[in-house]
Amino acid sequence: EAWNAAETLLREADLAVPRRGELGLDREQLHVVVREGRLVEVSGDFVYLPETLERLVEGV
Repeated sequence: EAWNAAETLLREADLAVPRRGELGLDREQLHVVVREGRLVEVSGDFVYLPETLERLVEGV
């Protein structure tokens, strides 16, 4: 499934997340996982796993 591959990619990338276009998710898939809270949209180019974003914010 595309989400599983994207999630693995994001976990392996840690804080150096790939651009959203590199995740292998189409617009609808991306919209669904953001709406479900599995990803957090930070900008037009970047989305983070919630736990990764939390660590990033805590480190600032």
